[in-house]
Amino acid sequence: MGIRTVLVHTAVGSPEATLVVAAARGLAGLGVKKIVFACVLDASGLEGPVIMAKVDRTMADLRGLAAPLEGAGLEVECRVPTGEAEHELLSISAEDGVDAILSGTHGKSSVERLLIGSVSEALCAQASVPNVVVRFDHMREAEDPSRLLSGFAERLLVPTDFSDAADRALDAAIEFAARADGRVILAHVGTTRDAGARLRERSERGAAEGVDAVYVMREGGVAETLLTEAAEQGATGIVMGTRGVGSAWGELVLGSLSLTLLREADVPLMIVP
Repeated sequence: MGIRTVLVHTAVGSPEATLVVAAARGLAGLGVKKIVFACVLDASGLEGPVIMAKVDRTMADLRGLAAPLEGAGLEVECRVPTGEAEHELLSISAEDGVDAILSGTHGKSSVERLLIGSVSEALCAQASVPNVVVRFDHMREAEDPSRLLSGFAERLLVPTDFSDAADRALDAAIEFAARADGRVILAHVGTTRDAGARLRERSERGAAEGVDAVYVMREGGVAETLLTEAAEQGATGIVMGTRGVGSAWGELVLGSLSLTLLREADVPLMIVP
């Protein structure tokens, strides 16, 4: 599932815009060649000439923001659509044939729950390509925010419930890790029958691709256990499927498990459809 073109969206003029650019520079280290850089404008209630002027100003600002991306060797195409953010971003994703979407998130604040519900979660739930979510506070605190993404595949935690969605996430993680000479840590939370054998079989997929793949079985609350495992394993990223088959796993993407990981994971999170 080679990722060559990524849709990166931001709000021009926001404090987070430069953070998103700083982190997105690291996409070059994942083999990305092109960025579709978008800012969606709400033009409701505005007259045509006012809308055009606003689009022109935003496009000029967006191109200025894009300079560091071009400096990292990335081709950049700027887009300034008008309308509802998630609808326009999903349209760009489909029409431009992007391979993934990069989003920033504020993390643990109560306001963020509303933000995720209106934009980021809509992208995770509806897009046909992987979504990478990085917390703004991690971008802000990082000495080099680009390392959050360029080093994403060094140690990937892959939660699995043995569903097709989890297997697709595993395949994506193996591909990323193979390019980065990284490690994949498969994690199953629960007491599923034959879990050990199923984990072993999946770890062998990684070995067949030359990837160091290990597995762990844990018990406890799914989200809390996965967060603890990511920290203890020194994970640089989490890759997971959109939906599982069990009651707890089935909360992905629209439920509390995904929201908890989106808000609290200390590393970038990739959700694979």
